[in-house]
Amino acid sequence: MLGKYNSKNDGYIKNQNIKLNEARKIILMKIAFVVVPLVLLNTFIWCVCARSTPPEKWLEKQITYEAIARQHRKGGSYYVIKTAEGKNYVIGVGTEEAELLSQELIKGQQYTIVYYQTPITMITCSLSLEDKEFVSLDKSIEKWENKQKIFYVIFAVSLVIMPPVILINTRKEFRQIRGIKQKIAEREAKRLNSHK
Repeated sequence: MLGKYNSKNDGYIKNQNIKLNEARKIILMKIAFVVVPLVLLNTFIWCVCARSTPPEKWLEKQITYEAIARQHRKGGSYYVIKTAEGKNYVIGVGTEEAELLSQELIKGQQYTIVYYQTPITMITCSLSLEDKEFVSLDKSIEKWENKQKIFYVIFAVSLVIMPPVILINTRKEFRQIRGIKQKIAEREAKRLNSHK
């Protein structure tokens, strides 16, 4: 007389369960390969956006203009407004705009500057004299808002593309899992019938 059938002792089913676990591990690895880079990218962009000082925290002061100078750093250069007070304010302009600005500004003249501080420098958001604006505050605010929008767009796109990319990437393994489960079910049904 045959003993009671126990699938846990069936070598074939044990082997199929090993294959099942391997397929599940591959799925988890493939999900990680998609999710981790997207999470890191979004975290980096969020850090950049979070560290970007919002317009309501920008500062305003009077400066005495000295000159516009080019500063060099690894990988490029940038322009700064030098003041009689010994401060340098970075201006986000190219060579042509810097030259035009240096022709317009008068050495020793007082100007109103709107700027924000970073850990290493001060960034110019606006430079004006009475009603004349040399660096537009509205354009700086628009630039800041656009940077914030870019983060939300990238975040939304990554949320939208993540599920289909994961599904496409793991389609083969999910098919394997379905096949293995079917084989196990068939084996169990066959063995149970033979033990009746």
